[in-house]
Amino acid sequence: MLPMLGQLLKQMFTKPFTNLFPAKYAPKNVGKYLQDVQAGKATLISPVPVADPETFRGKIVYDREKCTGCKMCIKVCPSKA
Repeated sequence: MLPMLGQLLKQMFTKPFTNLFPAKYAPKNVGKYLQDVQAGKATLISPVPVADPETFRGKIVYDREKCTGCKMCIKVCPSKA
């Protein structure tokens, strides 16, 4: 029991290895920051580079005027939507 108490006291007074939250680079007001992104005043930078997959053929847009209700789009959808 005594070694456990020593370890507990040691952990209570040592600085943790992880970063404390919130990070220093985080904006103070996230809502305002997102509004600035929408307005084009700021940009979002992804921590991991994101590229479109090779099989990406563009964004699918649903047009109600041209839809005949055949459900063919569901059959050929690569994401099985």
